[in-house]
Amino acid sequence: MGYLKNKIITVLLFLAPLVSYGQWSYTFTDPCTLNQQTIQMGSSDEIALNYFGNVQTFTQPDFTDGTFDAWMTLVTQANSANPCQGVTQVITNNANAIIVQNTITVITNIMSVLGGDMLPQALSASGMPVAEAIDNATKKEKKKKKKKKSDEQSSTSNSESASSGSESGSSSNESGSSNSESGGSDNKNNENSSSGTSSGQSNGSGASETSGGQGNTGGSGTSTGGAEGGTEEESKEGALSMSLANSVSNAIDGGEADNKNRGSLIASGDIVVIDNQDNSNGRQVKVVGSITRANTRKSRVQGALFTYTTVTNDFSLTFYKSWINPNRTFNLVGANTTMTDFNQNHLNTTTALESFKFGKKKFTGMAGLNFTVGKLGKRELQNLSAVTGVHRNFRVSPKITTSALILGVYSPFTQYYEGKWWDPGLLIVPFSSWDIQITKTFKYNISFTGVWQSGGNALNYQVLTGGKIRF
Repeated sequence: MGYLKNKIITVLLFLAPLVSYGQWSYTFTDPCTLNQQTIQMGSSDEIALNYFGNVQTFTQPDFTDGTFDAWMTLVTQANSANPCQGVTQVITNNANAIIVQNTITVITNIMSVLGGDMLPQALSASGMPVAEAIDNATKKEKKKKKKKKSDEQSSTSNSESASSGSESGSSSNESGSSNSESGGSDNKNNENSSSGTSSGQSNGSGASETSGGQGNTGGSGTSTGGAEGGTEEESKEGALSMSLANSVSNAIDGGEADNKNRGSLIASGDIVVIDNQDNSNGRQVKVVGSITRANTRKSRVQGALFTYTTVTNDFSLTFYKSWINPNRTFNLVGANTTMTDFNQNHLNTTTALESFKFGKKKFTGMAGLNFTVGKLGKRELQNLSAVTGVHRNFRVSPKITTSALILGVYSPFTQYYEGKWWDPGLLIVPFSSWDIQITKTFKYNISFTGVWQSGGNALNYQVLTGGKIRF
């Protein structure tokens, strides 16, 4: 009897904190995710649970006398033909929402480092793309070096020929003088002399020409100098094109004109407030940080992005790279994202997204695929989704620019819970971003977005605010 009394006292002492705080909790295993779920409620409250689309209200005794467990078993058996359908839809929507939000951040980062668009439009003073102007300047520089070397060899050869011609001209002058002297004895000879003189003059003229040839060699040297001058002009033109190209490039990058051999580097930090409409996670705060770099020619962009979301304790890390073709008509973006909640959920998503211009190059179209693999709880998840969208920039003032982007995400296949496949429909994600130029290298940004399910139901609304700084 004393032993039983001690046990009752121990139980009462254990329950005392729950009574004092008016809270009670019950832990069970979710048959879909196999995760441990904890229900918390007041001792005198009722709680409504939604499982497989079946809603039932329970009180505290229902969890202790087996009523709740019996209800779960009954509902699971009734839905055995399509197990965890509702759960799969929620999981797929949540995963796709995170993926598409990361994709939007990647897209906006690439746009920022390229000067405001997915395909850089910067032109040199000649009206050609910066990359092409730089390539042309490089080719001219190589041609200049080859031509200078060739002209130096030609100048040396012509100088030697000119010296030989000068000596020959001097010999002809001497011969002309001798003919003039021998032609001075009589009139006939005078005529001959005149003829000889004329001939001598002619030879002298020939010498003069040869000498002139030397002068021409000098002239050829001048011509070489002219060729060098022409090469120098080409060099100046190439240097000018290079300078102009880099000036435009750096002007877009927000860098100084002396940073001729540097690409663009942008770091950004944002805070996102997420208002979930299904009340499952309430209001969340997400911290976003990223760094993005483009090469000088704006043909390659790469970067890294991380996010952390409160309440669900989700963390994601994304590495991305962009390849722009030489004609600047396409931009292929590849990304890989790892997501985890540091508990039992781990996902990895690979993204391939192609962008292109249309509508007189006013709009940017996008199309791509996402493939996700991982584990939710103790079950494996595979998800394939297609992404399409359109984007356009607008300039409100010299220091304020805005852009509009809308993406659609469709998941034709999701494998979860014993290999069943489910089609959750379409997600629509509109996005509006406003950039305000504060200094030459710093922009303040505020953006608005959300996720809508096909049928018009909003999953969440998001407001993002932060800044971008160029190095």
